[in-house]
Amino acid sequence: METLKTKSSGAMNIKKIFCLAPLGLALLAPAVSVQADVSIKDNIEWFGSLRLRAEDLKYSDSGDADRARIRLRFGAKVKIDDTISIKYRLRSNADNNNSSHDTLGADSSVDFGYDQAYATYTGIENLTLQAGKMPDNYFRTSELYLEDTQIPEGVSATYKMENIKINAGHYFIEESKNGSDKDLSWDHLQLVYGGNNYTLGLGHIALSDDTSTNFGDFEASEITTLTAKVNMGKMFFNMDANLSNQDADSSYKSQGQALITRLGYNLSEKIRSSVIYYRKGQYSTLANGEFTETDMLTRENLQAIMLQANYKISPKVSVTPRYFYSETLDSSVSGADESQYRYQITMDIKF
Repeated sequence: METLKTKSSGAMNIKKIFCLAPLGLALLAPAVSVQADVSIKDNIEWFGSLRLRAEDLKYSDSGDADRARIRLRFGAKVKIDDTISIKYRLRSNADNNNSSHDTLGADSSVDFGYDQAYATYTGIENLTLQAGKMPDNYFRTSELYLEDTQIPEGVSATYKMENIKINAGHYFIEESKNGSDKDLSWDHLQLVYGGNNYTLGLGHIALSDDTSTNFGDFEASEITTLTAKVNMGKMFFNMDANLSNQDADSSYKSQGQALITRLGYNLSEKIRSSVIYYRKGQYSTLANGEFTETDMLTRENLQAIMLQANYKISPKVSVTPRYFYSETLDSSVSGADESQYRYQITMDIKF
């Protein structure tokens, strides 16, 4: 699967210059006033994590597999002054935006490189501007709209006033080369309201076209989203849902509709359990599933359940066992899998 990466060679596209130049000037201007006697090492915050995972998975059409996996990430946040910061992060399997994990013993080389490199400017009251290769600023509780390993490139803005936030972003996906290929970009706008024990988000994400050099033609190029996060004492509830603008001639069960809900319970300060339900109709996610989560082999046309527990051994070490099971939502879809399952146990170590 291709990724939210810039596909340019040679000179920068003029549209990108128009998007990045104003923010770049805003970032550079205050930097001139930084005092020379401030040591840069005092303004660097280092971070990292190591993940160890074992899993057993089986797909009805392709057998099963047992594997051990590893993921390494580390980076730094550099504070330039009170309004400007720069952050970068390196990770294993950096070229693969389906997964940042390396399968141990696999006969393949895995690239280690950067997956985040961006600047943040907060010099305007209530406004946060970012530019570069960065985490998306779209409020969500799962990977339904965008998988966490997909790191967008472009610009974003967040405006906050009391209980309301407005999130906007423009990301570059593909750019034309020598005038022969299509441009493709991602734009989003989202309104978020936060109460005492809940947060609600209503937004819209649109791709600039419904065809792509790398993805081909696809039925869903826009989605309207609803996100909810509710805390109820020891219990919590999360939901991501969306409707797409799919224009396929066919008609499948839950076509153009997708939903992920999570109901959880905090057993103690160290133990949390949850049940996650997935229902994703055909043509329900952007570009027919190119950007959505891949916990299941099938990206669309599925209903699934995941059981998960999380145990904090210490503030920086946790263990998470998971069980996934999914079935085809509409068997009339060509190439549909009948069932899939996956067991996982993961240890995360922060440093």
